[in-house]
Amino acid sequence: MTNQMVREAFTKGQDYKWMICEDGGIYEGPSGKHSERIGELKIGEMIKADAETFDPDNKIIWRLKEPLEGGWMYAPVRGPKTAVPMNEETIEAYNKGTRYYKVGGKKGTIVREGKEMDSDKVKIVESGTVVAVEETVTLEDSGKERLRISDPCEGWVTKTQVEIWYKELSREELKKVKN
Repeated sequence: MTNQMVREAFTKGQDYKWMICEDGGIYEGPSGKHSERIGELKIGEMIKADAETFDPDNKIIWRLKEPLEGGWMYAPVRGPKTAVPMNEETIEAYNKGTRYYKVGGKKGTIVREGKEMDSDKVKIVESGTVVAVEETVTLEDSGKERLRISDPCEGWVTKTQVEIWYKELSREELKKVKN
């Protein structure tokens, strides 16, 4: 590969980590979909890139440092939104095991004080709300999977009421990352 093909990262965007917000592939070379697919990226995963170039279709692609060093993915700039930047707080939470989910359904979901289905209600979280999940347990009596959340409130929700998602920074948080 020549230096003409691969440009070293020209934005600060690759100096920090990104959270995947659209399932996608990891490719073996800088030709994107014209290269062999060697891995998968799933919503909510974290990536870091160290260089970029264009594929034959003139789409920007990034060379990954994490999770699969040397693999390539489509960049989240001037194209489909495939990832969003993370700040120090979300990186630290992710590294400690926090994962982000989005509440589904029309009526949202009930957050309960304990993992048991008959524990006291804390509140109802609206549909579309992103919750921070810290722990997953399976109830012995019913086999239901319950998730302990820490944001937007503390408590437990049923896994079937949420789907794996990503944490998007507010405009104010994003300004801090870019500066």
